[in-house]
Amino acid sequence: MSTYYLTAELKNKKEKEIIQASCDDEATLAAINVIMNNAYQQQEGAWAKGHIKLINKAGEIIREMEAK
Repeated sequence: MSTYYLTAELKNKKEKEIIQASCDDEATLAAINVIMNNAYQQQEGAWAKGHIKLINKAGEIIREMEAK
Protein backbone atom coordinates (compact mmCIF):
# COMPACT_ATOMS: atom_id res chain seq x y z
CA MET A 1 0.00 0.00 0.00
CA SER A 2 1.11 3.51 -0.76
CA THR A 3 0.23 6.76 0.97
CA TYR A 4 -1.55 9.56 -0.90
CA TYR A 5 -2.49 13.02 0.31
CA LEU A 6 -5.79 14.58 -0.65
CA THR A 7 -6.12 18.31 -0.03
CA ALA A 8 -8.89 20.85 -0.54
CA GLU A 9 -8.19 24.57 -0.28
CA LEU A 10 -10.67 27.43 -0.31
CA LYS A 11 -10.03 31.01 0.83
CA ASN A 12 -6.74 30.11 2.57
CA LYS A 13 -8.42 27.28 4.49
CA LYS A 14 -6.83 23.91 3.78
CA GLU A 15 -8.25 20.51 4.66
CA LYS A 16 -6.35 17.26 4.29
CA GLU A 17 -7.09 13.53 4.19
CA ILE A 18 -4.65 10.63 3.96
CA ILE A 19 -5.50 7.76 1.63
CA GLN A 20 -3.89 4.32 1.58
CA ALA A 21 -4.12 2.59 -1.81
CA SER A 22 -2.22 0.06 -3.89
CA CYS A 23 -2.12 2.19 -7.06
CA ASP A 24 -3.02 5.61 -8.47
CA ASP A 25 -6.36 4.41 -9.85
CA GLU A 26 -7.41 2.94 -6.50
CA ALA A 27 -6.34 6.17 -4.77
CA THR A 28 -8.39 8.18 -7.26
CA LEU A 29 -11.53 6.15 -6.55
CA ALA A 30 -11.00 6.47 -2.79
CA ALA A 31 -10.46 10.24 -3.22
CA ILE A 32 -13.74 10.58 -5.11
CA ASN A 33 -15.55 8.94 -2.20
CA VAL A 34 -13.90 11.28 0.34
CA ILE A 35 -14.61 14.37 -1.77
CA MET A 36 -18.27 13.50 -2.38
CA ASN A 37 -18.96 12.65 1.28
CA ASN A 38 -17.29 15.81 2.58
CA ALA A 39 -18.83 18.03 -0.11
CA TYR A 40 -22.30 16.74 0.72
CA GLN A 41 -21.80 17.54 4.42
CA GLN A 42 -20.47 21.06 3.78
CA GLN A 43 -21.85 22.26 0.45
CA GLU A 44 -20.14 25.65 0.71
CA GLY A 45 -16.84 24.25 2.02
CA ALA A 46 -13.46 23.46 0.54
CA TRP A 47 -14.40 19.95 -0.59
CA ALA A 48 -17.38 21.26 -2.55
CA LYS A 49 -15.92 24.44 -4.05
CA GLY A 50 -12.19 24.46 -3.40
CA HIS A 51 -9.03 23.56 -5.26
CA ILE A 52 -8.49 19.83 -4.77
CA LYS A 53 -5.28 17.83 -5.28
CA LEU A 54 -4.40 14.16 -4.95
CA ILE A 55 -0.67 13.84 -4.37
CA ASN A 56 1.50 10.73 -4.09
CA LYS A 57 4.21 10.17 -1.49
CA ALA A 58 6.87 11.55 -3.87
CA GLY A 59 4.97 14.86 -4.03
CA GLU A 60 3.69 14.39 -7.58
CA ILE A 61 0.17 15.56 -8.37
CA ILE A 62 -1.88 12.56 -9.53
CA ARG A 63 -5.20 14.37 -10.00
CA GLU A 64 -6.25 17.98 -9.62
CA MET A 65 -9.49 19.95 -9.78
CA GLU A 66 -9.57 23.73 -9.86
CA ALA A 67 -11.78 25.70 -7.50
CA LYS A 68 -15.33 26.47 -8.61
